[in-house]
Amino acid sequence: MASGARRQRRRRHGRTLSWAITPYDRLDGPVLDATIGPNPVAVPVATSRLVDLASGPVLLAGVALAVASLVLRWRRADPDRRRALAWVLYGVGVSVVWTGLAILLDATALSAVSMAALPVCFLVAVTRHRLWDLQIVVRRSLVYGGLTAIVAAAYAGIVGLLGGAVGASTGAPIVATAVVAMLVLPLHHVLRRTVNRVIHGQAEDPLVTTTALGRRLGSAVTPDQLTTVVLPEILDGVVRALRLRHLSLVMTDGATFSSGVAGADPLELPLRHAGRPVGTLRVVPARGGLTRAERRAVDDVAAHAAVAAHGVLLMGELQRERERVVVAREEERRRLRRELHDGVGTALAAARLQAESARDLMTEHPREGLALLDRLTVALRDAVHDVRAVTRKLRPATLDELGLAGALRELGARSASAGRAVEVDVGELGEVPAAVEVAAYLVAAELVTNACRHSGASRIAVSVRRDGELRVRVTDDGCGIGPGAEPGVGLASVRRRVDEVGGRMVHHDGPGTTLEVRLPLESR
Repeated sequence: MASGARRQRRRRHGRTLSWAITPYDRLDGPVLDATIGPNPVAVPVATSRLVDLASGPVLLAGVALAVASLVLRWRRADPDRRRALAWVLYGVGVSVVWTGLAILLDATALSAVSMAALPVCFLVAVTRHRLWDLQIVVRRSLVYGGLTAIVAAAYAGIVGLLGGAVGASTGAPIVATAVVAMLVLPLHHVLRRTVNRVIHGQAEDPLVTTTALGRRLGSAVTPDQLTTVVLPEILDGVVRALRLRHLSLVMTDGATFSSGVAGADPLELPLRHAGRPVGTLRVVPARGGLTRAERRAVDDVAAHAAVAAHGVLLMGELQRERERVVVAREEERRRLRRELHDGVGTALAAARLQAESARDLMTEHPREGLALLDRLTVALRDAVHDVRAVTRKLRPATLDELGLAGALRELGARSASAGRAVEVDVGELGEVPAAVEVAAYLVAAELVTNACRHSGASRIAVSVRRDGELRVRVTDDGCGIGPGAEPGVGLASVRRRVDEVGGRMVHHDGPGTTLEVRLPLESR
């Protein structure tokens, strides 16, 4: 507290001294005797000499006070504000040095040039580093100053051109006024847009950035083009338009797209699409914080980025699902080939040899030939059994023989035992797609098997209803699924089968376990 109070006192004394020096520095000239004519407010000669002698030290004291204030502000400022104040200090230093040289060399032109360094450096500090948030003042000054200059030049030019034709005293000013009045509003829009583009980039007009962003997103024709070309180009364009230091899109699956040079303490905007987290947009401004216009533009960019991130995630999931389907299909083909080749193929090859041997024996040794044909009959019966076993793995045979309702009732009868009752209630199902029919039967079989093995239930109920979708519900009065229990292989298999046909699985709380699977009856 004491340190803060001392700092406030020093600032107050510095401001008081500055206010005392400034009027003296500006008012010393009017009270001196003029060199080009009499000065009615001049002070006596002796006094004027004292005033003239004191003006130099007072001016140097004012410069020293200003430099000291800037240095103190620079030392206490954050890094961004330091970069802005460094430009002001540089301008002050250049002006002081060049002014001193101009005085020593008596060079008037050099003195005029030295005065230009400070406003130029100050303009850089305001426009590039937002010194004291004066960019709004600079923007309006440039707009209305430029507009005033253009209007004045246009008025003078029109009056000069038309003075001889329509009269310099009446006609030309009227025409010039009318033309200038028509040009003011368009010129104002042009100047404002130009100055905003120079100072803020496209952040002042978020619609320009977001429209270009949406148009570029819509130009992606392939998934690879979106991730390898379009998204990097979009990020680069946003960084240039909003003059950001760094912009990155981090997906929930770990994929990252970025542009610019990464910096510390980025602004992180969580991205959500349809209530689902899809990633994070990280923004590092090029200087200081974001203005309101820039923040609005970044928020609009984040909305588009969420849609893009959702699309990228969906494409990644689709690609992984395709790869899984391809792997599963190849594994199934390999299994079928192995079973057909090693089982049925071998049996049929042996049967062919036995048939040839029986043919040769029938002419000379018919009894041995008949015995060989009997063995061939057994071998062929086994081969048929093996073929049926393979086909049952592709699709349960009971579905073709009994239909879904009959197959489920047969499942219940087969799963019941002395201490466990299995009830099956199937409503009117109508025509059910083959894939959904297989999934419903295999899901019900897996859930009933799990209940029999793990729940210790005395009663299991299977209910199947058609209500816009196929609902398969399996309920038992067993021990239930604990809140921290990990899903086993059976439930994982059920969930995978449900996902394959675009369905969903719901777990209902209550005594025992109730699992309901909802399968779509139309392709999605």
